[in-house]
Amino acid sequence: MDNIEKGYFRVSVPQESATPTVSFINKFSGRCGKIVIRWKIIQPFSIVNSILSFGKETEKTEALYRFYRLGDRLLLPGSSLKGMARTYTAAVFGLTFADELYGHCDYGIIERDADRRNKRINHASKVFFEDVFIDEKALTKAPTMAAFSKNKAVPGTFRIYKLARSEEMKTRSFPIECLPPGTFFDSEIQYVGLLDEHLSGFLLSLGLQEHYSFPLKCGRGKSTGYGALKASVLKVLEFDRRSAFSPLIDITEVIKGKLTQTPGKIAKKPLGNLEILRIHSSQ
Repeated sequence: MDNIEKGYFRVSVPQESATPTVSFINKFSGRCGKIVIRWKIIQPFSIVNSILSFGKETEKTEALYRFYRLGDRLLLPGSSLKGMARTYTAAVFGLTFADELYGHCDYGIIERDADRRNKRINHASKVFFEDVFIDEKALTKAPTMAAFSKNKAVPGTFRIYKLARSEEMKTRSFPIECLPPGTFFDSEIQYVGLLDEHLSGFLLSLGLQEHYSFPLKCGRGKSTGYGALKASVLKVLEFDRRSAFSPLIDITEVIKGKLTQTPGKIAKKPLGNLEILRIHSSQ
């Protein structure tokens, strides 16, 4: 389904099954390692606590949405990046495939959620996103807009945000603390017990494949011209499956090489939704 709407578009969620990841007790017989991703900020980016804060600056009190903090340190929770990744993975490869990577999650589909709990997926995440501390000097402030949408939920689809802001923006909102376009931050992702198809699917759904490159949306204001990130691989280190406690092997160049090759089907799934993401996510 390719239905362009206000500020976003929809893709039909694939319904295929997924090959199970390796069990926790045998996880070192699968692929285990660490990926370092560099995220380039394409649009103003912010994770906020959804509470307007009143702070005194330049001898006046102003209302603004503050970047999320842990104490007095700016924090980008790994869970925010994980939630973003799950959405794109499920949009491309289906709910069951995403559950294999990120663990069980209710999607509000009663029959599927009950089936998933009782019969199929029942394990924790195999992909872990580390929290990221942000340098406060990198922050800026920007105006935000409140968007109002009349679009209704469409069963069997995921809503993916476009770069373009919604045409239904109505009112000006309060300023927001954000990372400006052109800045970067790095994050670490650990993975355990994956098969080749799981790792390949994960990298594809982050927009890392050269032939299916696209930005991802995360944080506040996704439909109003905020939150676009572009991923690139800095480093990939992996355990030697023949000896789990041996030094990590640097496979960065191998992974980068594969990401330049035209992919075939992943887990016997067509990649039609990747093409839709490539086209419409950049609009």
